[in-house]
Amino acid sequence: SSFVIQLPANVQTGQPKVIQSSDKLTRSPFPVQSKAKLLLIEEDEETRKALVDLLETSGYDPIQAPSGQEGLDLAAQQNPELIILDVALTGFDGWTVLTKLQDNAALTDIPVIILSATTDTDMALSLGATAVINKPVDAVGLTAEIAMLLTPFARNQVLLVEDDPNSRTLITRMLERENWILRTAANGKAALRVLKKNHPAIILLDLKMAGMNGFELLELMHKNPEWTKIPVIIISSMDLTQEMRANLAPRVLAILQKGQFSREELADLIRPAVESSLLAER
Repeated sequence: SSFVIQLPANVQTGQPKVIQSSDKLTRSPFPVQSKAKLLLIEEDEETRKALVDLLETSGYDPIQAPSGQEGLDLAAQQNPELIILDVALTGFDGWTVLTKLQDNAALTDIPVIILSATTDTDMALSLGATAVINKPVDAVGLTAEIAMLLTPFARNQVLLVEDDPNSRTLITRMLERENWILRTAANGKAALRVLKKNHPAIILLDLKMAGMNGFELLELMHKNPEWTKIPVIIISSMDLTQEMRANLAPRVLAILQKGQFSREELADLIRPAVESSLLAER
């Protein structure tokens, strides 16, 4: 047997863990004089510095915490608009920090973006995270996610509650021609954060999601007189039984099977709700 090993002549070390692309960054939706306070919980000094530079360039006021405990303390003291949390922390790891944040009634509504080097999306969402960004971090994707989560929600917007990124992209593209403002939430818990601040014109809801699923979100909405007025369209791949459909029917506008409806069908269902919301604002 013959084995050949090739080694590089020159080894570059200290490569940046954040992809800097300042020409395409999404800026903060707030005025320069009203910078949103963001808490960054990141142990690695190099990564933390790169992310702080990125957040400052994008128009935010970042607060740094090099450990989970310091992050929890700063979250309670500073009450940031948003938290960016790395899961690979020593001591209190990211999962412990996320759980403690969600268990604190004063902090549970702060959106948390998880940074992870592995595919922990389901676990992160089940523990209450709002979004997951994989490492190495794409600066364009991170700043776009932050801006979307912090932008004030208009009543005429469409809220898509869907944890599968491919389905989110597909539905977003289907609705682009209508020029509607679309906001996305990765699960029921993230959607609740939106509903507590403002009411969308209509909700497109998946049923099977990590963390709070569509059934649980509908149950909570049913208990709130204001939320029950928001029309809901179910978009799911689940094979619903007749009993499930009968229970869902009084609470939703329509039930669509993924992959079995056209853009026109979906748009025709959404359009009256958006138009009604726009009229109500005048």
